[in-house]
Amino acid sequence: MKRHFLSALLVSMSFLVLAQAPALAQDKPAKPASGETAKPEAPVAGPNAACDVNATVQQCCSAAKCGGDVLSNRDAHNCKVKSSGTSWHPAARNGKPAACQRM
Repeated sequence: MKRHFLSALLVSMSFLVLAQAPALAQDKPAKPASGETAKPEAPVAGPNAACDVNATVQQCCSAAKCGGDVLSNRDAHNCKVKSSGTSWHPAARNGKPAACQRM
């Protein structure tokens, strides 16, 4: 009898834990306090956007001398190997444009 009671208790407790898991996964991120504003994220250039050496993210470009379209935001090695990029530049820093690298 005691064994039956413990197994029923264990099953019901595990059901309660599993039933709460989806609700916990869907929690929304906390909102900032009333006086604070959320910082907007830096825009990331999408496909078919023009390459720009003043961009705040590294870019893999389709044309020479960092021209053409943005293929991806991969590092230099993966720009050439996986994205078939022709040129690449790191993120611009301190307002200075990045140096373009030919692949």
